[in-house]
Amino acid sequence: MLDSQVIHRLVDILEPNHFYSSKHKDIFRCALLLNNQNKSTDLKEMSNMLSKKGLLGKIGGDIYLIDLVESLHNFLTLEKQIISLKKNYLKRIEKV
Repeated sequence: MLDSQVIHRLVDILEPNHFYSSKHKDIFRCALLLNNQNKSTDLKEMSNMLSKKGLLGKIGGDIYLIDLVESLHNFLTLEKQIISLKKNYLKRIEKV
């Protein structure tokens, strides 16, 4: 998800509120912000942006970002995770 090419694909299909975890909402918001500024969403830029926003420690630091990137092996896996994420989001909002 932290790849700039992937972010371009996600802008129209995902929004921060789709994420259950506040960590993931914050990370995605920062990725969108960087993307809007035509900056890379690589680990270094993400770490810098999260740090500027006072969120790096809150999300678990650079270690968490690295673990997150490593958990996304390829886009096919990412697509499956997006489908699951959206299904879970819809279930949550239906309960409200």
